[in-house]
Amino acid sequence: NSSNRSSIYRLSHIMSPTPAQLEEHPIYLYSNFNFTDVKRELQVLNPPTFQVQDHSQSMTGALLPPGLRFPTGAIAGQHLLLSGTYLTNAQQSFSIWSLNLSSLVWTRIDTGTVFSSGSWNRGLLLEDSNEYLVFGNKTRSLADDYQNRQTNFEHVSIVDLEAFGIYKHPPTTMTQTAQELGLGLLNDQAMADFEILTTDQQRVPVNSAILAARWPYFGALLREQEEQDATNLTSQPSSSTALNGNSNDTNNNANGNGKDSNSSNGRDLDSSLFAKRTLLLPEPYTVVLAFLQYLYTDHLVTAQQHHPQVLSQLLLLADMYGLDRLRDLATHALHQMLNMSTAAMVYETAALSQQTGLQIRSLKVMIAAKKMLQQQQLKLQQQQQQLHGQGENGWRTAEQILHPPHPGHASGQNPYNSHLGIGQHYEGGLQFQQQQQYWNTEPLTPPPASPPPPVAGGSPNSGSTTPKPSFFSFPGSRSKTGAIGGGSSTAMSVTSSSGASMRSGVTGVSSVSSGTIATDKESDMMKKKKEEQHRQEVMQRMVHGSYGVSYGPSGFGGPGL
Repeated sequence: NSSNRSSIYRLSHIMSPTPAQLEEHPIYLYSNFNFTDVKRELQVLNPPTFQVQDHSQSMTGALLPPGLRFPTGAIAGQHLLLSGTYLTNAQQSFSIWSLNLSSLVWTRIDTGTVFSSGSWNRGLLLEDSNEYLVFGNKTRSLADDYQNRQTNFEHVSIVDLEAFGIYKHPPTTMTQTAQELGLGLLNDQAMADFEILTTDQQRVPVNSAILAARWPYFGALLREQEEQDATNLTSQPSSSTALNGNSNDTNNNANGNGKDSNSSNGRDLDSSLFAKRTLLLPEPYTVVLAFLQYLYTDHLVTAQQHHPQVLSQLLLLADMYGLDRLRDLATHALHQMLNMSTAAMVYETAALSQQTGLQIRSLKVMIAAKKMLQQQQLKLQQQQQQLHGQGENGWRTAEQILHPPHPGHASGQNPYNSHLGIGQHYEGGLQFQQQQQYWNTEPLTPPPASPPPPVAGGSPNSGSTTPKPSFFSFPGSRSKTGAIGGGSSTAMSVTSSSGASMRSGVTGVSSVSSGTIATDKESDMMKKKKEEQHRQEVMQRMVHGSYGVSYGPSGFGGPGL
């Protein structure tokens, strides 16, 4: 009976839950229905009263889970895992979703094309390894198995949840008071009997018993050193010396000398042991101190321990010395501070410490950061191209100011019937500003000329009047008034060698010069030549004389006076 009670006691002691397991957790109830218009409900039962709280309207996310057939749920860290069969006319697959219980945000776990073919039916969470097992058959049809309500367990696929930031958080093993007591014990040099030497030649006093209990590697070194010292002590010969003579005083003196020698050797042994109670740890002082703080508290509680570089070294030390607790704490802390600036360092540390989940997640962050930088560079290039285009437009506008267009050349209108408007144009950092100016396009009246001589056979007071020549009148131009005799004949003005002006009413092209009659062809050529020469003279006088653009200190001026 006593043996049975003893065995039952041992069994119950082994199976008794730890304080962390005795902690009560809430119960989560999730349901989805009405697959044509999916309805999602989430109720939470909080201990100890387990009152139902509805959080159905609080769930958010870029995407929400569709209606899943025969869903399966599990809790992994701070996430609620939901998996099930997603069956529609267009898609048939096994879908996995996670709900962050702190923010109630849904996220789809993208597993690629693994579950897009075959018949996968059930999921199971391995909490300790942060893995999700999915059972099914990779060759069967999911639609057929759903119609027949068949579940397959021939094949299994493993999903590493830590790569998606879903993992079991390290539990709390010490109270806040115990952690503060551990830090105080580390700072108390009176409790130290050992020293840790750093690479920057700083010594940290520690208690060897605490380090041996919390750090197996150090405990093995300490035991090995103690065994070696004990072996050296037992193998050392006696140093008593006998002097010549049989007197008791001589023997007593000899015995006394022997005792002195033994005590002297004992002091040498103590000094040698004291000299050996130092361990060189090839790390800088900041890393060594953070490592010792963990050994004294079993947690990462100080701000110095949560520095990214220090955390990386702590993870490497945990992998080197086989400290699983420190590995979990450092990995969890690196997950929490993983971002674009720390992704490369975390990736390297995870690769060296064989933390595959952390390595994959940091790689995803680096890929996302690279895509974001490429998008920003592309956007910056587009902005630079737009600014460059605006600069070119400003240059062309400045050129137009210097050389204004002449619409009359194409439309047949007066090319000078245009004006300059108000505008500001930029060219290489220079600003051009022009005030609104209008050009006078009215023809200028030349000074009055001497009256022409009377026409032969006529009188100055005759009824026929000579039309006033216009500024644009030149040989061969059309007059606004009709010719002598009216009708449709064109009045042509010809000049003789003596300067007398004659009026001709003939519609043809004829000229009288020095009494010599020229042919019609030669007369046309001479007349066109004179007309072209006179036109050029008028144009030059208009541009350089009456309509010249002046340049002043304030920029472009108006018409020249």
